[in-house]
Amino acid sequence: MWYRYSQNIQAIRNRLTNLGASQEVIDYIVNLPTEDISGHIGLVQKNPSITVDELKSQYKPKRHFEMPEEYKNILQKYNEYPAYKNWVETQIRKSLHSRTPINTEVFDFIFDWYRSMSEENKKFDITSYDLKRAIQLSEEWHKVIAGKGEGKIYTPLERDEYGNITDPRVVYKFDDGWYVVELDNKNDLMVEGNKMNHCVGSYWDEVQSGNSKIFSLRDPNGKPHVTIELDKGNKIRQISGNSNSEPSPELQQKIDEWYKNYKAKKQYYKSDKFDINSLKNPHTALEAVKFNPELIKYVDYRLPNYLQIAQLALRDDWAMLEYIDPRFANYTAIAAEAVKQNPFALKYVSSKTPNYFEIAKNAVEDYCCALKYVDPETPGYIQIALLAIRHNAHAIGYVDPETRDYPDLALEAVKTNPLALYDVKPNTRNYENIALEAVKQNGWALKYVNPTTYNYPYIALEAVKQDPLALGYVATTTPNYTDIVLEAVKRNGLALTYVNSNTPNYTDIAVEAVRQNGFALKYVDPETQNYSDIALEAVRQNGLAIKYVDTAIHNYSDIALEAVKQDGFALEYIDPKTPNYSHIIQEAVKQDPRSSKYIKQ
Repeated sequence: MWYRYSQNIQAIRNRLTNLGASQEVIDYIVNLPTEDISGHIGLVQKNPSITVDELKSQYKPKRHFEMPEEYKNILQKYNEYPAYKNWVETQIRKSLHSRTPINTEVFDFIFDWYRSMSEENKKFDITSYDLKRAIQLSEEWHKVIAGKGEGKIYTPLERDEYGNITDPRVVYKFDDGWYVVELDNKNDLMVEGNKMNHCVGSYWDEVQSGNSKIFSLRDPNGKPHVTIELDKGNKIRQISGNSNSEPSPELQQKIDEWYKNYKAKKQYYKSDKFDINSLKNPHTALEAVKFNPELIKYVDYRLPNYLQIAQLALRDDWAMLEYIDPRFANYTAIAAEAVKQNPFALKYVSSKTPNYFEIAKNAVEDYCCALKYVDPETPGYIQIALLAIRHNAHAIGYVDPETRDYPDLALEAVKTNPLALYDVKPNTRNYENIALEAVKQNGWALKYVNPTTYNYPYIALEAVKQDPLALGYVATTTPNYTDIVLEAVKRNGLALTYVNSNTPNYTDIAVEAVRQNGFALKYVDPETQNYSDIALEAVRQNGLAIKYVDTAIHNYSDIALEAVKQDGFALEYIDPKTPNYSHIIQEAVKQDPRSSKYIKQ
């Protein structure tokens, strides 16, 4: 140490000698305090023949720097961290010396990073970083922490090299340093909710869908004081202070000031007063699209922040994808994200887009009806269509009938859901086979089969075999209609409800119906030939069918007696004025003693 000091003194003597200074001046200067030597050497440079007395009179020592009072308060916050406090003081001195304005809020922002680094590395030296680099590293650290989505720290706001906020999410700045920032990500909503003790952290789905916009009113130190929610129409939905408290009059005044400005901007960007040429400015373009998404159609895709502008437009309305320039480098990613949020956005994606197949495939996986917007000429279209159909068979309705393999796709659709036959074009090749497959799965699919379809009688027969009630959809003019009807009522007598009494062999059909289900008598006209025989068959199948028997027929008492023999409870429906009623009672009680409760006087 002593050796290096001696070397420095000798270097000073040599320099002064070379400048032409007298020995007296040289001896005087080398004995001065270190901080004064350079100033005296400067005087010798200007006048090599200067005397010691002249040096004493001309030299003006540097004034002692006095830290302004407002900065002293800032420094006091870091008393427990002297190394950081000294670094902050140095940055303030530099700022004041260069007369460059500095946003002192940035020191709190940097401090979070500094403290974390110091805890990880005890030898961490903040003095090796200037302000600009410290801000950059702090932003990177905040992004990492916020990126974990834990709701502990806000996503950092963009700043310039002096710490001033330049982030477009800050939608309004007050003269006193307060500002309003829009919360556009899940993490920041969670942080806001945690810091403000309310539930805004759960609003991400609403924000993501564009149904809500959330704003945070913050003080110069970045502390939130009020959370504001706007609806889709930019009307205030709610204003909440900490723990859902009502904001103070002072804070409400700030909110009113901001909201007045916000509404004015919305009106301006949707008016004829707005000059579209100003969209060439990246900041103006971002703000303009925020208030009027349709302006995206006029924004040059070469703007440095075009990605952010496009994402903003799509968040408000996915249909704006129509105006996103496909030449933009990130167009594919933007299109994929838009379709992910709303599959119908596929309508605006060019089939020439790279990875179009994957985008379209993902769209129909999320919502099969997006198949409507898939270009049929897309390589792999059949695979996409098949995927959509397997998710929802009715998607066959969005497939062009001229598409290759359409009949196979239609067959797959009715196998997945027979009622998808409704969406299959009747002129499809092999339509009769498709229809047959459908009714074998669900007879009611016959509803969508035209009676003129080739092999219709056989299709109808298969339909009623699968579900006899499908008889209601069989055209009465169908060849072999009687055979189809007979098949239906043999399987379910209630299918008789769809049979007209004028149908050939109606009596035989009615008999078969009531033999299968006595209640089918309900649909038999008493004027039908051999009605009493049909009624008798009905009560033999189910005694309770007596309630549908016309009491006016000549052998009603015999039928009633047969009914209670089959089920004593049939007594409930028999009129006490019926001939042989006492005998009927005896048979009923014999069949089931509990039927006595239905004896009428």
